[in-house]
Amino acid sequence: MSESCNKGIRVPVIRRTNMHGFVEEYQTLTFNNQERSVTAILILSGLPRALTTSIVVHECVHAWLKLHPNCNTRGIDRQSEEGVCQLVAHLYLEDQIKKKKHDSGRGRGEEERPTNYELTEYFSFSIENDTSVVYGEGFRKARTVYEALGESLEILLDLVNTDGQLPSM
Repeated sequence: MSESCNKGIRVPVIRRTNMHGFVEEYQTLTFNNQERSVTAILILSGLPRALTTSIVVHECVHAWLKLHPNCNTRGIDRQSEEGVCQLVAHLYLEDQIKKKKHDSGRGRGEEERPTNYELTEYFSFSIENDTSVVYGEGFRKARTVYEALGESLEILLDLVNTDGQLPSM
């Protein structure tokens, strides 16, 4: 269901309250002049935590691009959009790898399986070495632009949103 961007839209925000319960709160978002909406982000259950979270991060970037007040009405080139989404998912995974390296040896106990670190590294490696034109090449182009912009995600997202594609580097 789309709503005009001039109107405030009540969006459910689910927050975890305890191990078994959730509380649903609402937040009102206001957009400028187009009709667009994101109804849901669906993720398979039973996947490893690092993979699930990186997929959620990837899909949230799609939602952010679509719902941003300065959303590109002409659309964004698929390779550029998927590349940026993969880049942000990769940045998340790399951050998790750094945290796990830093936390190793700090007595985390049996709380975490020994393979979670290796899985996180593998998912990051998979993004880096993807051979597909849309996802793999898109990621590498997005990473090149990101690094050329001084690792500014804000500027990168703004450029993609404004121009509808990654700039040539």
